[in-house]
Amino acid sequence: DDDDDDDDDEHRCPQTEQATTITIGAGKVSSNSTTNNQATSHQKLKKKMAGLVDKLEKRLQEAIATRDGLQVKVKKSQESLQRLFTKTAKRPRDTITGIDVKIAALERERTITSVSLAKERDILRQIKSLERSKTQVQESQILENEVQATKKLIDEMRDEIRARNSSIDELEAGLAKLKLANKLGCTTQDIIEETMECPSDKVGMVIGKGGSTMKRIMEETKVTLDVDKTTNVISISGSAEGIANAKKAIEKITLSLEIEFVASKDVVSYLTTKHVTLIQQLRDDHEELYVDVDRSSGRVSIRGMPDPVMKVRSLIETMKMERRDMVMTRRETLILVGRKGATIDRLTKAHMVAIDVGKIDKTSDSVNASIIGPEANVQEAADEISSLLHDNKEVIETIPVSVMMKRILITDAAKHLREIQDGINAELDGEDETGNDNGNTNSKSNVYLTFDKDQRDSTHPELTVKAKQHQVMIAVELAEKGIETKKSLIVNRPISTDVIPYIIGKKGENIKKITKDSKAYLEVERDQGCISVGATTAEERDAALAKLDDVIRQNQILKIDGDANMADEQFREMIRSKQIEEFRKESQLDFVDETSQFVLRGTDESNQRAHDLIQEFLKNNYVRQLELTDEDVEALQTGGKGSSNIKKIQTEHAVQLNIIRSKSLIVVKGLKDNVEAAVTAIEQFLNGGEGYSVSKISVSEQVVGIVIGKGGKTRVGLEEKYEGVSINISKTHRISIRGPDEQVAACRVEILRLIASARVTQTIKVAEEQKVTLEKNGVVRRIMRSIPVLVKINEESAEIRGNFHDVRDAMSLFKEQLSGVYTSSIELDPSQFAKLRNTCRDPAHIARMEADSKAK
Repeated sequence: DDDDDDDDDEHRCPQTEQATTITIGAGKVSSNSTTNNQATSHQKLKKKMAGLVDKLEKRLQEAIATRDGLQVKVKKSQESLQRLFTKTAKRPRDTITGIDVKIAALERERTITSVSLAKERDILRQIKSLERSKTQVQESQILENEVQATKKLIDEMRDEIRARNSSIDELEAGLAKLKLANKLGCTTQDIIEETMECPSDKVGMVIGKGGSTMKRIMEETKVTLDVDKTTNVISISGSAEGIANAKKAIEKITLSLEIEFVASKDVVSYLTTKHVTLIQQLRDDHEELYVDVDRSSGRVSIRGMPDPVMKVRSLIETMKMERRDMVMTRRETLILVGRKGATIDRLTKAHMVAIDVGKIDKTSDSVNASIIGPEANVQEAADEISSLLHDNKEVIETIPVSVMMKRILITDAAKHLREIQDGINAELDGEDETGNDNGNTNSKSNVYLTFDKDQRDSTHPELTVKAKQHQVMIAVELAEKGIETKKSLIVNRPISTDVIPYIIGKKGENIKKITKDSKAYLEVERDQGCISVGATTAEERDAALAKLDDVIRQNQILKIDGDANMADEQFREMIRSKQIEEFRKESQLDFVDETSQFVLRGTDESNQRAHDLIQEFLKNNYVRQLELTDEDVEALQTGGKGSSNIKKIQTEHAVQLNIIRSKSLIVVKGLKDNVEAAVTAIEQFLNGGEGYSVSKISVSEQVVGIVIGKGGKTRVGLEEKYEGVSINISKTHRISIRGPDEQVAACRVEILRLIASARVTQTIKVAEEQKVTLEKNGVVRRIMRSIPVLVKINEESAEIRGNFHDVRDAMSLFKEQLSGVYTSSIELDPSQFAKLRNTCRDPAHIARMEADSKAK
């Protein structure tokens, strides 16, 4: 600025101010006024320089803003020009004057000469076309004028921008010089520039890595440096004193010695380890010494003044390194390295050693780790690593848990299991923070809880606890405590084993309803009579319990013991009766054949009401069953529908009688006393007893007719003759006589006389070869000699005639000759027959009789 020229005296660099001395009397006194003047001058200069910088920066910003505004206007004008280009149509060839001439000629032709109507229309059409072309030419000329005006404006603004850029360059140059003077603490007039040559091999050293050396020199000497790598010339700007100091610093670099040598692999590995600070110590001891080690090539580079360079080289070359290899598993390697390398960094820093871990190969479980450094340091590091690996060895323990507890722990992405696990790790981490970290900076606990998928016994699951050796027992104890806190989520309900199937429901239907849309579980212990309810939260557990208790309440079991001899029949009668619906309104009813029990299922109140109804039913429906033969059935039904023996007994004793032919049974139902009396009457009727007899005689079909007589006359006569006697003849030709003892005995004798006097004929088929055998052995003659019968052999059969009993005996002998087996029968009275039948229910009696008699 022109108005600042008179202040040049204040712009001198404070470094050039000389102290003044004032002589007073004989003495020489140093004045403080000089120092104060220097400080005041320096402050004024600094203030002045700051004001100049602010002014120049403001003017620079204004110039840049003006230029940027012009650039925006140019851009908008260019966009406007582009729009004009898009509007401009193809320029017509004719001019306005030419078009006017053509229009005038056409008008003369139309008005002066005589033309046809068609010709006149054609001329008018041409005139309209020319008028449109004229309009297009006029519009084109207007757009062209706008385009030219816009281009001129753009050119003017570009010229202005170039002028502004030139002004901005001048302002930036002046501002840069002013800032440099301000930075160096002098005026712009004090700034000078000098150059010096630099050996080509030293240029990089002067610049330094990333320009670090050059920056250091500029900060220390208050100068600016510019290195031309092409000419190897260094330009130095600043005060005279700053330039001199900068030259000295550069000469120290250009005159320094630089050597390279290859060190041993172990020494290189040791020196380049992150926390081994030997290289930094050498740099600190020799400020101007540059030391660098390349790990990949093993080269050591040293640069500086000759003496310290050779001293450091000797130190590195004579270093003695101890190398110790340790083979580790992959997991041990991870422990050594630690989280994000924290453990290996701590060991390296603590023992000043290099620890080199080999590459972890997925195909191998072993990894080699090397410890490199001074022998004592290596030994200490190896001891701590061994202790670290021992303490952090992973150990597995198991804790047995219930199936229900396992389900709760693994539900919701194992929320409760993770909660216990996190609690264990937090507590163990708390202990480590108190100092119990076993020398491991990676002391964060890593206890892991899981259920192994390959557990074979799923009914007895075990929780696996994985932890470091020094923590595993504490981890197991904490895990057991954590599991104990979760037991409140499980409730056991003791319940009758009879109720359990109904609690489960068909295909687990009730269990599904209870646990539907919830994270609750039910575990049924059938043998122990217990149902466990568990859930991930107390709310869901209580909700499931409420549902379970409701199901239990509605499925209480009440058993009613029945008589094994009649309970099943009573149940069938109950099912057939109308009362069954009344029972079922109260409770579900079932019957267990094995125990002859009636089983009621429902609430306690409904079961009790059903119990009372069933007891009343059983009392009124006492049942007895008697086995019957077909002949017994025929005997009971004799007499017709309204007057049969069954009807008589049923009416007399007020009971119900039902014959089940398929099972050969008669069922007697009613009050107990009535049923017992009716059973006695039936047994007496069928088998005799207490002065009542039953006698049975088996006869042939021919003899039956004799006993019946013509129109039943003989049988009726016998029943009338012997009072109280009834005679029944079965389909199997068995005659049954029932009545008082004496009358039955007398009637039997008379019937036997009728049978004995009856002449009968029986026929048996005989094959041709059998006839030859019979004739050869004289069988027919022997039979007729021993038994008074007549035997006649026909073509295909043998005919035997005689009295009933004789014919029967002869038939047995004849069959014996044909088949080799003698078959006969014994007639027993009913009481004898019943005793024999009951006895023969035990196969041992049959076997004994067959063994003694040698007969079947």
